[in-house]
Formats: sequence, C-alpha cells, structure tokens
Amino acid sequence: MLKKIFILLAIVLFIISCGKNNKLVNNDDDNGDSDTTHVVHSVFENMHFGTDNSFEIMTWNLKEFPEAGNTTVQKVAEALKYLSVDLVALQEIHSEQQFENVVSKLNDLDTLNTWEGYRSTGASYEINLAYIYKTNVIHKNSIYKILQSDGYALPRSPLVIDFDYDNINFIAIANHYKASGDNESVQRRREASHDLYEYINEHYANKNVIMLGDLNDELTDPPEENVFQIFLDDPQHYEFADMSIALGNSSDWSYPTWPSHIDHILITDELFDEFENNGSEIKTIKPDEYTGLSYYTGNISDHRPVALKLRLN
Repeated sequence: MLKKIFILLAIVLFIISCGKNNKLVNNDDDNGDSDTTHVVHSVFENMHFGTDNSFEIMTWNLKEFPEAGNTTVQKVAEALKYLSVDLVALQEIHSEQQFENVVSKLNDLDTLNTWEGYRSTGASYEINLAYIYKTNVIHKNSIYKILQSDGYALPRSPLVIDFDYDNINFIAIANHYKASGDNESVQRRREASHDLYEYINEHYANKNVIMLGDLNDELTDPPEENVFQIFLDDPQHYEFADMSIALGNSSDWSYPTWPSHIDHILITDELFDEFENNGSEIKTIKPDEYTGLSYYTGNISDHRPVALKLRLN
C-alpha cells in the first residue's frame, strides 16, 4: 500500500512539473492585462536577424507607443527578443512607463542577453526618441541630444548614443524628421538634412557614424525635390545603406500602407568597407507577415523596422 502511495505521489509531482515553463509568454486573449501566463509560442519565434559574430542596428517607429497598451508592449518585447539586434533606435515613444515595461519584459524573455533602455523627453506631443540595447555587447559611453536650438528643422532633437562594440567606437544619431507633404514640411526636412550634414562633418570627422530613423521622405525623388540631396551629392563620405531597398520592390518598403520607403539608415565612409563585407546586409523586417497586416497596424505600428547588419573587419 505504501509503495502505491509513493508511485501516486510521483505521478502527481511529474504532472505538476510538466505544467511549468521557463519561457512564459502572455496569451493574446488577455491583452497582457492579467498576471496569468500561459505556455504559448510567440508568433515571432521564427523572425531572426542578429548573429553572434556581427553588429546590428535597427530603426523602428512604433506609432504613438503603445498603440494597444500592454498588447503592444508584449509584442514589441517578443519581436526584439527574436530579432536579437544589438541596438535599436525607436521613434514615437509616448509612455515612459510602458517603455520601461518593454525593457523589463525583454529581460524576462531573453535569458541570453541583458537589455537597457533610454527614452528622451521634451518632444511635442510626447513622440520621443529612444534606444534599447544589449548591455552585454554594447558599452555605452554617453547619450545626449544635439541641435536642440533647431526646433524648426528638427522638431525632435536628434538623439546621439556614443558607444563601443567589440572595442570599436561608434556614433549613432536617431532622428524623426517632420512629417507631411506640404511645401513647408518638405523644406524643413531639407534643412534638417543640411544641418545634420554640417554637424557630422564638424563634430564626428573620422568617426564610425550611423544616422537612422523615420526621416519621412523618399530617397528616390529627383534632385531638385530630394530632401537628402546634400548627402547624396557627397558619395565619397556618405551612403544610404538602404538605397537598394528604396530602389527595389514596394513589398520591401518600410511603410506598407502607403506604400513608401521613408525609414532610413545612413553610414559614413568609415563603414563602407564593413558594409561591403560578406555577411553584411540591410533589410526591412516584416513583422506584419507573421501577424497579418491588420493586426500589426492595429496593435504594433504602421512602420516596419529597417535593420543593418555589419560584419566588422
């Protein structure tokens, strides 16, 4: 009889242990509002980009984050965990608390890396810039805003992160240019490019510079209309890494509902060789292909992320 009791107890303990899961993800049905967790797979678990032997940086406009509250927080954290890029520049980050929740949830989900975030303040309508990055591979030296007195051309002051990756120093400059297609808005974007071009030349000569963000305009406009022409006219020193996307099929563009390609990554000549290395690539990430476009635009964003991978020399 005693032996039967021990066997029964062992079976019960086995069943209980099988109900545990070290990687728990909130079920969509409760919109993340409940503390209850369920053993489910993330819709993004096959969406990958980052590797252990390359550096990745990504820009992502999260449209008035968080558009759908805790559901947005959960899905953004899942996406970042599986994409596993080293540094992410974000735009339109309304909520400081929910931004912190993304970083916290990302650390819970990703047991292989540690993550930290920084959200800027002071942008009109609270559509602020932010960074999220892996602290186990990114050594942050400083984060600061530039061109703060130039609010007409740059309504969201560019946010700089000076960091080291694999003992190599980088400067990343996150931006969110003025939107809209009226003549004044176009001119403001043109002035923003001009001001950033001069600032980079003056302050970051011979640095590994990456400027990225939602720049709200297309690279392929004719020269007389192109707000980025000052960079395009200097191909010895500047290159839009995503030009191939801009010139390619509209299915790969970053703003699928228009469609248009308005999220860009610019590199300076110090990184040209690295960009040409085997294994380096530029890509529009398509989370909407995993969730469906309607779900994605209703719960996460109307922009897709654009990511750059560099195999460093």
